[in-house]
Amino acid sequence: MRKLSTCIGWIVAAAMALPVFAPQAAAQEFDFVQAIVKPQVNIERARHLRRLIRERGEDLLKRRMGAGATGTVYPLAYGEDGVEAVEAEAAEPKGINLWIDGNGGRLEDSHVLRGYDGTQYALSFGGDAQLSERVILGAIGVHSGTDIDNAFVPGGSSTRAFGLGPYAAVFLTDTVVMTGSLLRTWTDNRMNGLGVTAGYDSRDWMLNANVTSYHFAGNWQFAPTAGISYGVESEDGYVDSSATAFAASETRTGSFAFGGKIAYTHALANGMTVEPSLEAEGEWTFERTTTATTTLPRDEAEFDLTVTGGLDVAISDRTAFSLSGAVSGLAKPDYLSFTGGARLGVAF
Repeated sequence: MRKLSTCIGWIVAAAMALPVFAPQAAAQEFDFVQAIVKPQVNIERARHLRRLIRERGEDLLKRRMGAGATGTVYPLAYGEDGVEAVEAEAAEPKGINLWIDGNGGRLEDSHVLRGYDGTQYALSFGGDAQLSERVILGAIGVHSGTDIDNAFVPGGSSTRAFGLGPYAAVFLTDTVVMTGSLLRTWTDNRMNGLGVTAGYDSRDWMLNANVTSYHFAGNWQFAPTAGISYGVESEDGYVDSSATAFAASETRTGSFAFGGKIAYTHALANGMTVEPSLEAEGEWTFERTTTATTTLPRDEAEFDLTVTGGLDVAISDRTAFSLSGAVSGLAKPDYLSFTGGARLGVAF
């Protein structure tokens, strides 16, 4: 009987303590989302945008070379048998190019104390026009989102964002292209944990730039590249549903990337071309700071490696689409992300 009374006492005490513990645990979880999850999500988003803008530069290079730009060598100058193809009359450069890109995947941090996993996606669209022989200017719009579950306390977070900004490609030489973009994004952030909910708005600027050198040997293409990304996000202060107040915070992320791509272009009898490719990119995160606080260990890994496989198909000189798949986190302990995407471009 005495043991039964003791057990009942512990149960009653735990039940009375739960209302106090739950808000505190939820508050810790919200700190965790802002201090650990959000910076990594921003790094993932910057990596995708950096690669997307670099691919836009490559598409424009191919279009420009196909139009017979002075001094360039078209990558399909040689057929499959190694015999030099007959040079066709140069076409007029297309004035406007429109494109749409979809990308999605999973990310997971398996660290025993800060574990989380979830999905992310981005739908990007844009268009560009040629301002001069060597300068192309365009605009990009991005709708993106994440749904993340936290392992250490039951709960999670989600974001829904929309961004707009300019991008440009500048031909430093006939085969060296500098690309860059500046994106302004507005994000709706939602969090929940142990019955407590919270929401706040944030805004960020994200800069991406690349310099890529393209080299052709017959139907082979080699493209070493270097890039940089830098983002600053301002998060509003908020009060959660348990009346706990959180101060406004700022998150800064910066990465320097270096790597290369190898591709092989195969011409089909119907005039289409198919180009499989493999790309490896090392990434050094030189800044990952935030004014949000947490008692859990932060991700302090500075280096990462991403491997990407792709397939580009040129249906005609006006229409092309691409498929890609990538794995990141190959040089980071406890972390992996997998993404896949598709892109369609039409020139007018």
